[in-house]
Amino acid sequence: MATFVPILFSAILLLVPSAAAFDLGINCGGPSSVNASSGAIYSPGNNYTSSTNASMVYQADAFYSGTDLRIVSYGNLSTNASFSGVPDVALYATERTGQLIRYDVNVPNGNYSVALIIGNVARTLRPSPRIQVQNVIVDQGGVTPIVEPNATVNPSIVEILTAQASVTTGLLSIVLTAAGAPARISAIRISDNSTTSNSSLALPTSFAINSGGAAIGNYTADAYYYGTSTTILSTAQFFIATPQQDARTGPDFGYALNLARGNYEVDLDFGTGLFNTTGQPIVLIQGVPVTLPANASSLTTAAYVSNGLLTIGLRGANGSNATVASVNVVPSGNSRLVAVAAGSPQDVLSGRGIVFSRDQYFTGGTNYSLASNVTLPSYRSAEVNSDLYKNGRTGNFSYSLPVGLAGTYLVDLHFADPVASGAGQRVFNVSAQNVIVAPNVDIYATTGANFTALVLQVPVNLTQGGNLTLSFAGTSPLPPLLNAVFVHSAPGPIPAIAPAPAPAPNLQTPVTSAASPQVAPAVAPATSAGTAVPSPAVTAVTAGPASAPTATSAFGFLAPSQAGSFPSGATGLIAGVPVLSQSPPAVNNGKFSFAVLCGGFSDYVSTFGVTFKADDTPCLNLRDMPPGAPYCRFDDNGANGGFAASTEQTITGTTDPKIFQAERIGTNHYLIVVPAGRYSVNTFFAEISPNDTTIFNVNEPGQRVLNIEYLGIQEGATIGVDPFKDAGGKFKAAPVRARTVQLDGPNLEVYFRGTGTRDEPKISAIWVYSTDSPLS
Repeated sequence: MATFVPILFSAILLLVPSAAAFDLGINCGGPSSVNASSGAIYSPGNNYTSSTNASMVYQADAFYSGTDLRIVSYGNLSTNASFSGVPDVALYATERTGQLIRYDVNVPNGNYSVALIIGNVARTLRPSPRIQVQNVIVDQGGVTPIVEPNATVNPSIVEILTAQASVTTGLLSIVLTAAGAPARISAIRISDNSTTSNSSLALPTSFAINSGGAAIGNYTADAYYYGTSTTILSTAQFFIATPQQDARTGPDFGYALNLARGNYEVDLDFGTGLFNTTGQPIVLIQGVPVTLPANASSLTTAAYVSNGLLTIGLRGANGSNATVASVNVVPSGNSRLVAVAAGSPQDVLSGRGIVFSRDQYFTGGTNYSLASNVTLPSYRSAEVNSDLYKNGRTGNFSYSLPVGLAGTYLVDLHFADPVASGAGQRVFNVSAQNVIVAPNVDIYATTGANFTALVLQVPVNLTQGGNLTLSFAGTSPLPPLLNAVFVHSAPGPIPAIAPAPAPAPNLQTPVTSAASPQVAPAVAPATSAGTAVPSPAVTAVTAGPASAPTATSAFGFLAPSQAGSFPSGATGLIAGVPVLSQSPPAVNNGKFSFAVLCGGFSDYVSTFGVTFKADDTPCLNLRDMPPGAPYCRFDDNGANGGFAASTEQTITGTTDPKIFQAERIGTNHYLIVVPAGRYSVNTFFAEISPNDTTIFNVNEPGQRVLNIEYLGIQEGATIGVDPFKDAGGKFKAAPVRARTVQLDGPNLEVYFRGTGTRDEPKISAIWVYSTDSPLS
């Protein structure tokens, strides 16, 4: 069991000696913006050389996996007075957060000191942060709860935790799990406390492992495996030693391999017929289940490695053990990737470093957003985040994905059903090039619950270059849906997996709660455009600009005398909605105006002539304005924190229902570029939470109450905004909240802070305009 020594610091950097034969540093998180236009792979580019030890280089973040992983970047901390005198302050400028954060590093067997470096930056940037608790496991040892320093009366700025680990399998695993707010880590250092040199880990491009046995020929002895309750099987059927005469078996285990970025062929031999094993294993490549041919004795498939880590999971089916005799991984040619977050208005970073572009390439269907997280699959280290399932596309629709070249591809389809309450309610077919590759997909029947993630992998062999067309069609009571798609190239062509597709769902099929078998991707005969066959593909994604109208015009503001009766305190109308102002009514004079449709996909020109811009600009480095941008947004959990939601329900009480049909949920900050001067800040609200769930259905006052802070201070905040109460119900426009502020700096900050009620803060739209004298 690992031994932990928590130490609180203000100015000391590291506990482990700098002189070591193995001395590896990892700079967790990353300052690069998550932007699909620069490619489908996240490249943090944040190697850092220690200012106190020139031979110590912390490499860019790698080897990570986990649940709900995000990155947070705090920008330049050298100007933060709280970090004055702290060595290597740049290490604390980025961090990785998540419900579960796992780092798997291949190291020589031996004893190591592991330093977990945590910077308490959040406390220096905003008052009263949440108390954070996280648990840590090093090298699959015991669990030690760690209460971070912002839970203490006088918190330190830096915390460094050390653990001793003895590695016997070539794999050092570090696991942090949340016990409250998300777990977080700024940097990691692994040292064997011996001689002088620094390790940068030159990553290999292949592995050949004799599972359960010693080194034989080109195969190394069994190593880099994880899991408990595994045993070794051996057979004496061979006169000459071969990798097939030994095997590793167990109910749930796998291999974690550090590899250079790229596409790989993965070959597994299950030792079928040589050992007394029952059934086929369940194989998970990068956390995604792979469908095996019937009675398979081996598997050839593909994987893309984006962050230095390949995981191969093996599970026994129906309570049995999984068995593998050898693991072989070799490079697999060019890497072409396409990754799209269906229905999402912004790019989404997955837990494996894949950047899913905002929704594009689609025809038909409608986008939707959810106000809740989904349950992630229970299998280890899935290549997904709940962020991928907060948005989706539904209806009968298709995607035409620009893979470019003919070849063999694997298509990972991500689903989570937010509505169905039983099997048979949502059943649909997925076709590739007009050939059904996944028949009768029933998300609920496979997962057994709604709000639960499912990833199906289907193979496609394209005989012609160009676009891969995926079509989603069904006739069940609920329409098809999709949350995300990832296409990557594979060695191929790979033989077809399943027989001809099943018939399309029948509209007359009664809705039932009976469980149905898991859908196995089916392969149909070839067409002129392509065939369905297993394989992966990779093509850089560029996010196209959202189509949006442009607007000009004067700005309207109705005085109370023009609009009839108002609530007490109302000063006029905007969008036909009464305005509640904390200061004398302000009239726009045409000097400056900016508006954003929070959570909205595209620009909207209001009936009073103001263009509300699409909400598509996350801040860089947490709160840095992108060059040339008029505004940016971030959440307390980072640029990708919070989520968007929308409804097609009619909003009453307004001449501009479009302004209130989208929203941004979470503790969001909007930074708006404005000259120094006096401004009216107008915030728009309507309660649009869905009626089809009892958990997130705001249906009475007090369930969602928030405060609005201006200029980054609590003084003068708008207190106690309750959209349901203020509007008198759901799907009604609440009175516009207006506040006049005096600004001396370049950015206006509008912050939506929670008050501890059941539901997170929200905002539908913001309009800021100058109230200074007009320009001459």
